[in-house]
Amino acid sequence: MKLAIPWVALALAGCASPVQEAPYTTTPVPEKEAGGFECSAVAAQYAVGQKTSVELATELMTKTGTKTLRWIAPDMIVTLDYRSDRLNIYYDERMVITKISCG
Repeated sequence: MKLAIPWVALALAGCASPVQEAPYTTTPVPEKEAGGFECSAVAAQYAVGQKTSVELATELMTKTGTKTLRWIAPDMIVTLDYRSDRLNIYYDERMVITKISCG
């Protein structure tokens, strides 16, 4: 009889209604409403075509308000995790910035 109790509980658990998840949204939430961070790479687009430097990177982080920076070299493999507080700076073989994005 003691062995039947876990099986009965397991069987009843399968009858429970599934938990519904909140719908996924891609709409950015402003920092003051979410308590989080919203990156804006638009303010850094002027740097595309310029040579990479620590000074320029610091300036771009200030203008975009990001907390972290990721340099992405040609053919470099990067993780696909999204971090709203990270600025991605892509550059080519000549160390010239080719693309700037957030995430």
